[in-house]
Amino acid sequence: MSWPHARRLYAPELPDHEGELELIEESRKHAQVLRLRAGDELELFDTDGHAALATVLDLGPKRARCKVAPRRLIAREPRALHVVLGLPKGDKLDNAVRMLTELGAESIHIAQSERAVPKPSELQARLPRLERITREACAQSGQAYAPILHGPASLEQIAERADPGATKWVLWEESATPRPRAPSDAPAQMWVVVGPEGGLAPHEVRGLVERGFVELSIGSAILRFETAVITAATLALDYLGRLR
Repeated sequence: MSWPHARRLYAPELPDHEGELELIEESRKHAQVLRLRAGDELELFDTDGHAALATVLDLGPKRARCKVAPRRLIAREPRALHVVLGLPKGDKLDNAVRMLTELGAESIHIAQSERAVPKPSELQARLPRLERITREACAQSGQAYAPILHGPASLEQIAERADPGATKWVLWEESATPRPRAPSDAPAQMWVVVGPEGGLAPHEVRGLVERGFVELSIGSAILRFETAVITAATLALDYLGRLR
């Protein structure tokens, strides 16, 4: 049993036994936004697959306590999606991370690429914010696991992280190769690369192909970064059989 997703709060250290738990400041503020009161029931989660039913004991400006049932472990989806993103401008990465969390991506890798405008050093300070976004997205969507966020690295370094047996796609606007149909026996892992606003350079695509990626087209339209990310993830999840 679980409560509606609107009543889910982040609790990084869920107990494995019944007891009381004081909410961290981030979740206390969220509880105030939700206008929770003593006696209200909710669900706590830790983004690592654990969740627990809870009841608000008291909620004030400085403190919030809950009575918590023993935590339970929610099984992870066995077919994993790993997404590689070229570093975009502005808050586009925030939106991409939020959407990929809602869809259940297992990891998100930020790639240094030739045509990316922001500097990789600018992202490092933003990682705590991105991690908070994953927690908010888990609360909203009901996901039990937040994706693992990996800071900037070269495409070559990220490609080496992929399991040799994984299905690996690089979606490229200059490709003429159509997307394959979903197999009856879905792979255990998929890696999908989406370039930045300026796209990937031909030599970057060749480097990924040399490392086992298949370059694919997702149509004749030139998509905005955010559109390309959500399209790529949806197509990959369908290929994995997770949308059926």
